[in-house]
Amino acid sequence: MTREVIYLENKNKNATHMNIKTKPSIALSASGFVFDPVTGESYSVNPIGSEILKMMEEGTNTSLIKDAILKKYDVDEATFEKDLYDFVGMLENFRIVQRHDETSI
Repeated sequence: MTREVIYLENKNKNATHMNIKTKPSIALSASGFVFDPVTGESYSVNPIGSEILKMMEEGTNTSLIKDAILKKYDVDEATFEKDLYDFVGMLENFRIVQRHDETSI
């Protein structure tokens, strides 16, 4: 089963300065396909979501991710921070990412 993980707008919190990284077992394709071989779950993300996940895979913190996206796309900073917070929450919920201080699975 493939689940659609989309980059959504969040209405509440700030995502700056989180140290988030994709889990080592997660496979991410250039087309936005995300696979977790541990659970067998697969997901798809849109191009911006894929770009964010790639940066997380490289260990880029959310502050630097925000700077890169704001520089590349015409988006309001407050709106993007809310969107990023929501996206990170979904990724954590699906156990695709973890905070750097957490133990890898």
